[in-house]
Amino acid sequence: MIPAPFDYIAAESTAHAVDLLESLGDDAKLLAGGHSLLPMMKLRLAAPSVLIDIGGLAELIGIRVDGDELVIGAEWEDAGPAQTFMKVGTRNAMVIAIAGLALVVDRARRRVGVGLGSCGPTILRAPAAERFAVAVLEAHGWDHRLEPSDAELQEFGRLVATAARPIDDQRGTAAYRRHVLAVMGARALARVWSIA
Repeated sequence: MIPAPFDYIAAESTAHAVDLLESLGDDAKLLAGGHSLLPMMKLRLAAPSVLIDIGGLAELIGIRVDGDELVIGAEWEDAGPAQTFMKVGTRNAMVIAIAGLALVVDRARRRVGVGLGSCGPTILRAPAAERFAVAVLEAHGWDHRLEPSDAELQEFGRLVATAARPIDDQRGTAAYRRHVLAVMGARALARVWSIA
């Protein structure tokens, strides 16, 4: 389907975006990638009259730890090609996934980041999995393409799943979410390992 007509405004700053939201009211929606909103608009499950694009705003770029919170901006700096995102969910533009995983291996800075979605009260990090991946990369060499063993991939997946705090709900059980996170974790590490 084709979305209902809408106006598009590229915000010049976060202050500009907030001013636009206040002046345009509830019918205006923020756009920062559109992976959830645009499919809903195509199915006409959402029909905002105005989209306010906040992509590319410098103050909204980045992922950082602020005290005990993980703050994820609307965009993040490219860590190079060694990154992947995986999601398990229905294909009917459902907004909430059953489970999601983002993995970034930043070889230049020698860091690994793992983010988990739809498996806890907020987006979660998997610090034990991150430390394990760093140790594996240190052992194999950050700049070398030695394949991780199946045991290393499985352990990474296990550590990813252990970081989750899922619940049982209509989308899936906590056990199923942990299972898919373990599988996605192993696959994600194998995928980014093979990328230059």
